[in-house]
Amino acid sequence: MPPHLGVRVGICVLLAVVFTLLQIHYSMRHGRLLYAPGYDDVGYFNDGLIRLKQLYDQSVEGLVRGYIHSPPHTPFSTFLATGAFAVFGRHDWAPYAADGLIILGLLLLVDFLLRGTTLLQRVLVYLTVLTLPFCAAAVAEFRPDIACGLLTAAGIVLLLRQPLWNGSNRYKVFTGLIFGAAILVKPAIFPVTVALFGLSLLLATICDWISFPRARRIESTSKSWMLVILPALAVMLPHFLLAGKYIVQYIQTAVSGRDKALWALKGDTQWQLVYYLTGKGGHDMLAALLWLIAAVWLVGAVLMLVEMNRPRVLRGVAFFVVTTAAYLIPAVNHMKSPFLAAAFYGLLLLGVVIVLRDLGTWFGIGRIGRPAGTVLLAVVLGMAAWLAKFPDALGDPASPQTTSRNRVLNEVYAALHQAAAGRSFTRTFVTSAGELNAETLQYLALRDSLPMTFDDKHRVDDLNVYRQELDRVDFCIASESGIEGMIDWLPSTKIQDQTLELVRSHGDFRQIAAVPTINGKRYFIFEKPGPFSGWDRIDGLAPEEGPYPQWNLPVVRWGVGNTTIGQFTAGPGGAALHIVARADMPDQMMTVQLDGRTLVTHRFSKPGQFDTLEIPLAADSGTHTIRINYALHENNPDRPMAVLYQKLRISASK
Repeated sequence: MPPHLGVRVGICVLLAVVFTLLQIHYSMRHGRLLYAPGYDDVGYFNDGLIRLKQLYDQSVEGLVRGYIHSPPHTPFSTFLATGAFAVFGRHDWAPYAADGLIILGLLLLVDFLLRGTTLLQRVLVYLTVLTLPFCAAAVAEFRPDIACGLLTAAGIVLLLRQPLWNGSNRYKVFTGLIFGAAILVKPAIFPVTVALFGLSLLLATICDWISFPRARRIESTSKSWMLVILPALAVMLPHFLLAGKYIVQYIQTAVSGRDKALWALKGDTQWQLVYYLTGKGGHDMLAALLWLIAAVWLVGAVLMLVEMNRPRVLRGVAFFVVTTAAYLIPAVNHMKSPFLAAAFYGLLLLGVVIVLRDLGTWFGIGRIGRPAGTVLLAVVLGMAAWLAKFPDALGDPASPQTTSRNRVLNEVYAALHQAAAGRSFTRTFVTSAGELNAETLQYLALRDSLPMTFDDKHRVDDLNVYRQELDRVDFCIASESGIEGMIDWLPSTKIQDQTLELVRSHGDFRQIAAVPTINGKRYFIFEKPGPFSGWDRIDGLAPEEGPYPQWNLPVVRWGVGNTTIGQFTAGPGGAALHIVARADMPDQMMTVQLDGRTLVTHRFSKPGQFDTLEIPLAADSGTHTIRINYALHENNPDRPMAVLYQKLRISASK
């Protein structure tokens, strides 16, 4: 009697939860969660937070409109992040916890393939699968590749595990849905997914034609193909109708466009061909388990030949051919990443599961067969556990490098946060990319619901492009060459000194902070003075609002209550206070004081009319306090408006 489905599902859920928590805790100590989110995970985090805001602000209608107006790069990762932040809150670990769904899906797929085995044998195989670094990577990094690879591998196994021509229509439709989901999970590699899909469908048909003469009818083959292909199209086509142009442009740019040289890794033919086995790709996804996997596959081939079941041999050969194709496609491509061979690793994993199932059931012949099969599976698990490893450590919580990296990001973000306080919206340009980058800063702002946007042009080395960006932004972050943690192969890294000088020579920017890294090199933060800039801190001033073109008003701020108090830091030459303000109440007066000394008492000439004051501040170098007292304010405890400012700015004296 087969183990009860509910028990098996419960075990899969428990293992997925424990495994995911184990990986997250490791990541907090030595992995990506040791730092603020970075490439590539942070891009999906940001998109997820943007969609979550659309959901909160405009309900489901806003979410759908946002999808139509700006389709996500990958719907799977974007909405998995959205759901994670919605359920767990805006924590860095939340999306990685949601990655546990990938592990659960994998375990349920493994359970599906283990028909005929006992509950103990299934648990042994579940645990064996989880020893693969490939599974750890599914949680350690937040990206769609592994989910896409597993869905692709699952679709291939479903096509090849049994005859297609006489299978149930439901089975064929389900297989098509799996392939459609694989394409939708990572649209950017759809040519590869479609190629593997097409090859598998063709080989499945050839196996049917050789094994079953009645399957050679064109109408039967056509119907089977349509029952697989049409559901796949139904799943992926709506997204491609919205985002097809972007997807094609993205692929062209990466494969043959301006970014081709950025992503291509240089190496001889042998290095390219073994990258996903014994190179970095194989190290990250298989490690020493490569040799155990090879041994299991070899045992599977021997078992298949011993059994000499012709249809099964044909399908085994077809599976090997597709697996080889799934390896060669990324291997011959000069663009390399361990994740680009996710379909190959998924096929390796599922091949191991199928062989282990055969070992458990093949040894089930005879009175002592079943225990012998179970013991053999336990031995395989022991070997796999011995060879297993956690992902490579990215750092240590107590190391100076980790402390410095987190400190630098926090200080830069805090300086921007303080300088932008009260502004309705700010734009920041980051001249280079590395451990500190525009997307990570954007994540922090989205997480904290701050009206700040960040951008960069790290794939460009044209200074004219940088000059145009500087004209559009409120803040800029630039760095010295040789700074710690920079991505050295990016074009922006090679012109750091030039971009820093460009910002310094730009007449509209002033430096407001410098943050040193562990090697002494610094990040510099520049502000383009706005109508309310120059303050270290200011209270009694409402947030920015407007502009209001219907009233001919730019961005404005209300001075509220009895007093507005601001602190600023003066340089050697002193400072100046620039005021453009109006009072809407008759007889309004305001008094401006510097460090307790009255500088100006101003009576507003006419209600509703803006007055301009330029007040020199004889202040020594250091921190000083400006106090502006109002004679009157509105009798409204929630909004006691006194004076409306178009400008209230501190600048250095000229």
